[in-house]
Amino acid sequence: MKKLAAASFDERFFAYYEDVELSARLREGGWNLRVIAEAKATHRGSQSSSRVDAKYLRTRNRYRVARMHRGTGSVAALLWEDLKRGGSLRGVIAGLFG
Repeated sequence: MKKLAAASFDERFFAYYEDVELSARLREGGWNLRVIAEAKATHRGSQSSSRVDAKYLRTRNRYRVARMHRGTGSVAALLWEDLKRGGSLRGVIAGLFG
């Protein structure tokens, strides 16, 4: 039986994409993940965003996950998307090289 004890959110992410990163680690550890449409999680929308630069964190963390876990995202596709929608250049640099 696979152990789940070591599986927790990576605190380096703080906000945004920590769930994607955890899912990638679980998959790499041999877990099978399934979507259960009936299960719903809600939060008090953007409670921490007023205190942080949300655009920077979202952008940085997308690239971090793509770098850390091959197959979770194409850096080229992320760059193209950020060019189209105006991602944070500072976030791109921090995510790719930080």
